Amino acid sequence: MAKPFSDLTKNFSDERKALIEKETQLLRMEYDLLANLRKDQELTQQELARILEIRQSAISKLEKQEDIMIQTLERYIKALGGELEIRARFPDREVTLTQFTGH
Repeated sequence: MAKPFSDLTKNFSDERKALIEKETQLLRMEYDLLANLRKDQELTQQELARILEIRQSAISKLEKQEDIMIQTLERYIKALGGELEIRARFPDREVTLTQFTGH
């Protein structure tokens, strides 16, 4: 029989519970990042869909996707007035990858 999650964590220290809560909040923020960027620009899904010439349901789906094509992400960011930049960081340097964007 399945146990409630609270049973699994009831013996965790307060520090461990706080760390789990912090990580959970970070994951929620990451998951909602595109929607939050859109809201920061004071755009509804419907307005953004009009700009991108797609349906509102496509915006909703895109904002919930775990994996997104770079070209699609770039179009989304540009529609918000931004510019997508992809970088690779190494211990001795940082490289901007431009072959994935419309530069």
